[in-house]
Amino acid sequence: MAAAATLARDDQLLAVLRDAQGFPLSTRQVAEAAGPAAWPPDGTTGQRLRVLAKAGRVERVTVASNRQAYWRVAP
Repeated sequence: MAAAATLARDDQLLAVLRDAQGFPLSTRQVAEAAGPAAWPPDGTTGQRLRVLAKAGRVERVTVASNRQAYWRVAP
């Protein structure tokens, strides 16, 4: 059951990032767009985005003057 919920959450996060059409979104923006299952952004969403990045499905975008994480679908 937990695996199905995790896959559903990952699909929702990927859908949010695809809808952004390559524009990087912050972890908080992804969590807000994904809905209550993705909250809190620094816990659930951040962890899943890091797992998706490790799998090569999303990429983390860094901004030199900002510590906040931004994400987009991997090319």
